[in-house]
Amino acid sequence: MDLELKEFLKSIKEQTNIDISVFTKNAQTFYSTCDDVFVAPSNDNFEGVFVDTETNKTYFKILYKELELIFYIDGVSVYEENYAKFISNMILNFASKELVLSRQEYLRAILLGECSKTQVAKYIQKFSAPDYKCYAILCNYDKHYENDILVVMDGYTTNSFDVCAKIDDGVAVYIKFIDENSDASYSSPQNFASFLIQTLKEETGKVITTYVGSIVAKFDDIKTSYDHAIITKDRARRVGIKKEVHTYSEYVFVEILETLPEQTLEQYYSVLLGGMQKNVLLDKELTDTATGFFDNNLNVSETARKLYIHRNTLMYRLDKIEKETGLDIRNLNDAFT
Repeated sequence: MDLELKEFLKSIKEQTNIDISVFTKNAQTFYSTCDDVFVAPSNDNFEGVFVDTETNKTYFKILYKELELIFYIDGVSVYEENYAKFISNMILNFASKELVLSRQEYLRAILLGECSKTQVAKYIQKFSAPDYKCYAILCNYDKHYENDILVVMDGYTTNSFDVCAKIDDGVAVYIKFIDENSDASYSSPQNFASFLIQTLKEETGKVITTYVGSIVAKFDDIKTSYDHAIITKDRARRVGIKKEVHTYSEYVFVEILETLPEQTLEQYYSVLLGGMQKNVLLDKELTDTATGFFDNNLNVSETARKLYIHRNTLMYRLDKIEKETGLDIRNLNDAFT
């Protein structure tokens, strides 16, 4: 039985929790996603979907890579009949994609979870993806200028391995491979995203917002990095921080806090920000100052410059935060708290 088809049937099982069995004509080969034994239909002279009450199975035929295969699932109700039609379409789409997908379309399918491990391995082989660390950069932009932006992104690849692909209108992803033998390729993900944005801005005049996923050990795990970029986008929007480059590492602590029980969070909150300390969170000037200070890595001079305020004004606000909360955010531990 075709290995790629087996992996795809396993992925369908994971998505639907329905076991699928498949065999060739005359049952020369047989495969099942569960410990099943071969059950032939009471009548194999059928087309499309066959609800077989004698075997309590619902069968359907598919021409897969010029080979006629017969599939079946347990049950004979209208639900199993509909599932059979649904799964049949999934397999037909899977088979057709194998033949016509471009590199960008293939990458998009991988990132959206539409490919099995075997298909990912096939992409690596077909497009010579190296055994390097890599990460995903999700890019948001004005969809009206999409063609220009995609052309510039595609031309910005620093080696033959990097690749970009459109995910949706106004959304694209750039996959960056890290060649540890090349200094140019080994800048931090945040710096690289900044370089990419600057180039796009110079070439198109448009502002791009990027969300950088985590670094993964190899391309096989690139969907994890992409998923982290999606999480970063969601976190950034909910927290309300507006800037051009957001990284997954920035929001890991937010994710950790969100996994804590509400009661535990309330205890921490009451201890750290009880009484008058809450005033800091209600003062937009102070919260904007603190956020700017964090965004500029606790650098006083850079923060004052970015916020367009005098250094003494910044120091006054930081002192006020310390007075109200007991936390000197010029200190790394207090800043983290």
